[in-house]
Amino acid sequence: MNIIINNTVSKNEQVGIFISSSENEVSNNIATGNLVFCILLGSSYNNKIENNTACENGNYGIQLQDSSGNEVRNNIANNNFGGGIRLINSNNNKIENNTACKNIGWGINLEDSSGKNEVRNNIVNKNVRGIVLTNSRNSNIISNNTACENEEWGICLEDSSGNEVRSNIVNKNLKGILINLGNSIIITNNTASENGDTGICLEGVENNAVNNNIFNKNLVGIKLLYSDNNMIENNAACENRGEGISIGYSSGNEVRSNIVYKNPEGIVLSRSNSIIITNNTASENDIGIHLYVSSENEVRNNFVNKNSNGIILVLNSNENTITKNNIVNNKNQADIEDVAYNNFDRNYWSDYTGEDKNKDGIGDEPYEIDETNEDRYPYMNYSGWLNVVITPEFWYFFAKKGDVINKSFSIENRFNSPTKLEVLLDKNLDFETDSDCNGTYKKTISIAPKSTKNITLRLNTANLEGYILRKIIFKTEEYIKTTLVNGFVQPKLHKVKVEGVDFHRNVVQGQINPFIIILRNYGDKDEFKVNLRMGSEEKSRTVYLNETETKTLTFEIDTSNLPLGINKGEVVVSKDEMVDYLNLTMFVASQLEASTLVVTNLTRFKFKFNESEELRSELIRLTHHPAVNGILLDITCNYSEFDSDYSKANELCEAIKNQIEQVISEYPNIKYLIIVGDDHIIPFYRIRDGTKDVFTVITGLPDEGDYSLISLPSNSVKKALSTNHVLTDDFYAHLAARRVLAVGRLVEKPDEIIKAIDMFFNYYQLTPTSVFVTGYDFMYDGSEECFEEWRKRLGTTTTTTFKYKDKGKKSSNYANPGEIISEIFNSSISAIFLHANYDAFEVPSGISVKREYLGVEEIRTLNGSIIYTMGCHAGLTIPEINDLSQTVLSNGTIAYIAPTGYGLGGVITIAGHEKILEYVTKRIASGEEVGFALMNAKNDYYLDNFNQDKLDEKVIRSLTLYGFPMYAVRLGSSSIAALSEDAELELEEHSIKDLAYTVTNTTLEEATLILKPSFTVYETENGTYYSYEGYTTEAGMPVLPKATWYFIRGEKEIRGIALRSASFEVNETRLAIETFAVSDGSGSENELRGWYPSIPFTLNTIEDRQGIVTASAQYKYTEWPKKGIIRLFNEIVLDIFRVPVDAEKEKPVVNVDIDKGVVTVEDPAGIYDVLITYQDSGNNSWESKSLGHSESERKSVEYGIPLNNTVFFVQAIDVNGNVKIDDNNGDYYAC
Repeated sequence: MNIIINNTVSKNEQVGIFISSSENEVSNNIATGNLVFCILLGSSYNNKIENNTACENGNYGIQLQDSSGNEVRNNIANNNFGGGIRLINSNNNKIENNTACKNIGWGINLEDSSGKNEVRNNIVNKNVRGIVLTNSRNSNIISNNTACENEEWGICLEDSSGNEVRSNIVNKNLKGILINLGNSIIITNNTASENGDTGICLEGVENNAVNNNIFNKNLVGIKLLYSDNNMIENNAACENRGEGISIGYSSGNEVRSNIVYKNPEGIVLSRSNSIIITNNTASENDIGIHLYVSSENEVRNNFVNKNSNGIILVLNSNENTITKNNIVNNKNQADIEDVAYNNFDRNYWSDYTGEDKNKDGIGDEPYEIDETNEDRYPYMNYSGWLNVVITPEFWYFFAKKGDVINKSFSIENRFNSPTKLEVLLDKNLDFETDSDCNGTYKKTISIAPKSTKNITLRLNTANLEGYILRKIIFKTEEYIKTTLVNGFVQPKLHKVKVEGVDFHRNVVQGQINPFIIILRNYGDKDEFKVNLRMGSEEKSRTVYLNETETKTLTFEIDTSNLPLGINKGEVVVSKDEMVDYLNLTMFVASQLEASTLVVTNLTRFKFKFNESEELRSELIRLTHHPAVNGILLDITCNYSEFDSDYSKANELCEAIKNQIEQVISEYPNIKYLIIVGDDHIIPFYRIRDGTKDVFTVITGLPDEGDYSLISLPSNSVKKALSTNHVLTDDFYAHLAARRVLAVGRLVEKPDEIIKAIDMFFNYYQLTPTSVFVTGYDFMYDGSEECFEEWRKRLGTTTTTTFKYKDKGKKSSNYANPGEIISEIFNSSISAIFLHANYDAFEVPSGISVKREYLGVEEIRTLNGSIIYTMGCHAGLTIPEINDLSQTVLSNGTIAYIAPTGYGLGGVITIAGHEKILEYVTKRIASGEEVGFALMNAKNDYYLDNFNQDKLDEKVIRSLTLYGFPMYAVRLGSSSIAALSEDAELELEEHSIKDLAYTVTNTTLEEATLILKPSFTVYETENGTYYSYEGYTTEAGMPVLPKATWYFIRGEKEIRGIALRSASFEVNETRLAIETFAVSDGSGSENELRGWYPSIPFTLNTIEDRQGIVTASAQYKYTEWPKKGIIRLFNEIVLDIFRVPVDAEKEKPVVNVDIDKGVVTVEDPAGIYDVLITYQDSGNNSWESKSLGHSESERKSVEYGIPLNNTVFFVQAIDVNGNVKIDDNNGDYYAC
């Protein structure tokens, strides 16, 4: 056994591959350009010739000679000069699935090959001749081949008998099928149409069967010449340019049950005798049946209908019998010339007008054909010789692929008793009332006596194409009738164009990129496959397109696994084969380019609102906004514990944050976080409200537990409030490695969030035309500061609601509340310092006008605006309830800042939320994005705050941004530049290099900061207060002068501060006490004990910023709350200690034993210095004594106290700059 595989054999002078042995395999070879043969087998048996290319050779591509039992399959034999595949004297071979086209000669040729060769499933097109059998006999099978567009015959059998030609397509050749000098051949189920000459020609043959074939649209459908005793049955010969069936010089043939339709001549006999023409349909031809010089023929049981001439007998066509035919509605029913002795007997003539007086079904008078010819016994009724009559006689159709065609048949029972009819249907046919049938189908029908029953049959063309011939067989008690179903199923015109593809050409790795593909159908309606490939990612979908329909499809490509750089892809539309395509290119940028993380839980949205797909699409669209450039994170946490116990909210927040951290770690430049959904989708973090922990005397300042008493649905927010918690999103903003994100939240329903996103696309930055500030009650002074800030930036474009007010006077310079409401709706920016609830702002009354409420139901268009407010719970979003947050967002506000809890402010000073919104104003006006403006304003508040307490935590954490954190105010470039410079001056930030540090050891650096305050005095009805660059605003505490020094953390940070010395003057005064209030009018203040503050400085650190805050005075009550003593510092000297940020942070442990007069200090890192800071009453000053300054690493020291008759506190500094101050809990130590 030889294996000849994967060779290239070209340009040999004789043969490319020659085999004369047996059981060889020749496969996957390329043999071209050889002079004689490409592949030649001689006297070889049982070989396999597969998958070879044998083209452009000088003679045949593949030739088998004296070789049997071979398999020649899946080869290409094109463009050879002799022919494609040739068998000579070779038997029992299989020639399958080959392509033999464009050969100058035969496509496939069998010569002298007798016996059991199979030629099937080959494509044999555009040769001189297609498939040719010469002198090849005995059971050769030519089946399922395509032989089209050949120059002569498609299939030709010459002197070849006993063969079978079936199920071939033989179209558009010069001539279709030729059977010449061959006998006992079966020609069945072939289509030979649209050929230039004959569909099939039988010449000089006998005893052949031509059945169930389609011979349409040729010159002649079926032609017999000099051929006897053949059966022509159940064929369609329609719409030919000449005869449908033509028989010449032949005898003994039978023409049965054929359709000849719309030909110039239907069935023609010329010089042919003893022919039986029966059960045929000859309709709409010029001549139905034509006998010319043809005698002794029998024409019976035919349906001759709607022809120009029904039956013509001319020129010595004698002694023919024409009986029991239905001759119906022909223009000329019959024409007889120069003939004799023909017998027209017992036909049905549709134009017969005679009577049947004896009711025997036969006309009483003959039917006169012409002057000399008549039908003596015409039938009165259609098919009067039958008792069961079925009409119509045939079914001819034209359809487009996929159509379902119905045809109604009438069955008349003329018996006096019931009868049964069996209907046998070919495949693709069924009854209208039954399910589709893929195979033959049989059904029995009962018909009452003397009645007619109609049935509707249908043809499903979904799996059909081209010329179709099917049979319906009706079996009655009398006879079997075959009705042919013939027509053409037009292959669907598949012409779909990819009109365009809308997608993002530049994406960040990890983004989901939607591809919106626009398809237009220019062909027939059908279902198509649409395939999108981009790089290694591939998606496909089927789409049904009606005629002329334009449709868009959206695919999503996850770019997570695509390589960076240019990725190429394509859109391909196909229907079995490609219809159209479009090449695509997309650039994938590094993860470094992402700037936003969009976080939601779409499963929760689906569960809660029964909608998530549209929202998901909009969120993806949002991620591609140039100002967002984000990644979508769909949270997958388990919510079951939270759903069963809302107190588990913080545990769920932790799990969500972990997923955020994981994504953030891959995208180092993300700076914005957009949370999508309410507390049930992505919960707020809960912090305990310590309002009532702050005060020693409580006079009515409420906490969130008090607010929970209002009517709210029992949901997670109600639970949080009832357990006295404040909701915050700051938890998600502060990540590992000191990363801080600007956070905004979108709420609540999907359609509202989508509206907010749409508005952001219209207004992704704001150029304000007007700013509206409204203030009321204790919030008045805070609103005035914000107003002045905006007026400084925008000048005359700013409007305001107020002139002046005194505490307790609730006045407005607007005539009525409606004017305030109108201003809010018509302003680019609104700062609202009004009382509020979660669902309304309380608008102050004008003169003699009651106050009104701007509730969620009144809020209308707020296109592109920024709104910020300190109104109580104006930022509390409550699931299942319409609240301000969701309402302003869905009505066009892009950024809405408001507290989730009570809004807190100072009655004496600008404090709490008033103060933080002042910082917000400065930063938004400076051009900062709203999210960072809020985060930085919180940091400003924290850094500038002298004494952080629970109220300050609530003020900072409760203020929440709803909307888009990257939204920003854009003024002219000069305005922004000037504003940024002003902002630096106002913050008075100093870099570390402004202090002269001395290196004390390998890590610790020390510097001295000397302050010499000067004061401004303010007299109010509530008392006096002093200011030095600012003042303290602690709730319930005296208002003291204050200054803040700002520093930037880099690789090093200020770790601790110690008071070296301070000098002061003493005055007796009634100092103003700051009373905090909420926007429902409640307020609180404290009773002081001892000197406040005991330590007049603090160090605040947040993110990369630090602030040293000094209270430039101390105050002590002498008669609470009317009188007291104030110490005003005229100089403060501080020691500043700086170390690397990663230095150990544990403070020393200090123990003061007054009874023993010793101070003990311990620190495992080492003690740097211990200061005793005491009051020198003689000099009105604080002074410090070092108890043992050293650079050595002392772990534990004990000192005697070198003081008498004074008060003091201890300051211990370790080698890492950590400072521990022990002031005896604010009472100082006395000795």
